Amino acid sequence: MTDEQREVQTTLSQLQRLLESDRVTPPTRDALRTRLLEPDPHRAFFTEPEFALLEVVSARLIPQAHSNLAAQVDARLAKGEGKGWRFDTLPPDGAMYQLGLRGLEELAQSRHGSRFAALSALEMDKLLLSVQRGEVSGGVWDALPAARFFTELLTELTELHYSHPLTQLEIGYTGFADAHGWQQIGLNSPRDSELER
Repeated sequence: MTDEQREVQTTLSQLQRLLESDRVTPPTRDALRTRLLEPDPHRAFFTEPEFALLEVVSARLIPQAHSNLAAQVDARLAKGEGKGWRFDTLPPDGAMYQLGLRGLEELAQSRHGSRFAALSALEMDKLLLSVQRGEVSGGVWDALPAARFFTELLTELTELHYSHPLTQLEIGYTGFADAHGWQQIGLNSPRDSELER
């Protein structure tokens, strides 16, 4: 077992003890246990190339080991779940993702003559930065606002990453231990239970 695997195992043990304690309400416990389960690895919404590209893009934007962010996006879209709103300049979520991924491939081809996944890390980052800044045009990007697509993509990946219980525990967030409510409110004054680990 590697040091990283041991560290994850230790964090997972800490999390399990906290989840089993009376400090976590049953609904919160159930939600966090669900988040600990990996999504079905069989893609259900994206095509194989789209899914592979989303995995590469996710790893560039949020390198982490806890969960497959692309699989979580795929699972949400396959269920037809939305966020309850969207920018009026963007198509529905599924179409937005498919167009944006196609736009990244077009951009990689036009600037480097290669697939996005075959680019160096620096080349990928430069392309993603161009999309983030809205400094792209032609093809898909004439119909899809690049900067807005990037914001939606990064926002969802960030939400998925930080809603994972292992990430929360690693950054020292134990606010999900909610059974006793928040009594001590103030800046730079954690509750005693937040310090117990």
